[in-house]
Amino acid sequence: MAVVLLFVDCKDNGENQSGKTDGDNTEASTAQEQAPVQIDTLHTPDLTLFELQGPVKSVKSGDSENEILNDLELNFDEHGRLTKMNEYSISYESNPNGVVEIKSKYLKGKEIVERDKEGRLLAVAAGEGCGGSVGYYFTYKKGKLTEYRYEYSECYLTSYEVEVKGYDAQGRISKDECGMCDEDAGCVEMTTTYTITKTDEWGNWTERKAKIHSVITEYEEGYGDECTTSTKNMTVTEKRTITYY
Repeated sequence: MAVVLLFVDCKDNGENQSGKTDGDNTEASTAQEQAPVQIDTLHTPDLTLFELQGPVKSVKSGDSENEILNDLELNFDEHGRLTKMNEYSISYESNPNGVVEIKSKYLKGKEIVERDKEGRLLAVAAGEGCGGSVGYYFTYKKGKLTEYRYEYSECYLTSYEVEVKGYDAQGRISKDECGMCDEDAGCVEMTTTYTITKTDEWGNWTERKAKIHSVITEYEEGYGDECTTSTKNMTVTEKRTITYY
């Protein structure tokens, strides 16, 4: 998963910054041929949520070239359970009855972690902010992620929400739509399509192309005032560095 922030480019009305597209299909085909899935590959709800499999220890992803995509840092334990998501950390321990309990800690305050009956993450939160609950929230339908959002604690920003619109044959997100608004600057609506270009020996993708079409609305003075609308297209490369146990 990835979220695109384009407010820094809003003044660039109508500009196209498409990256190279020739050879994308060839790269994707090569990636599909790489890394046959291991028979004993580890699968857990937490790993599946982030399109991972196997004995993953840590993941760092982002777009270092254009700094358009948000960075994401994840840690997992030997059982494939999430122990860190950016600034949020999660720990596990067993009670006398042998049932695993989750104890969570947010580096700057109290944290709440929620899961459904299937063990999938519903929320990695940090209590309440002035705009509502602060943290990450996930929604599923028919066993697949359909929406996720992140809510800020700052009053002047609303949350961003991402709707998943398509999956590839391997069950990885191939298309999503994202909306985000800033009360002072304006709104951005983005449609992003993803193409996997590199995978590792565990079948986890380590590089993908993100083709982004955005519609940008800028307010002249603030929310409700006169606005201008522009569109923008670009292709960026998202990379993941994955370590294993």
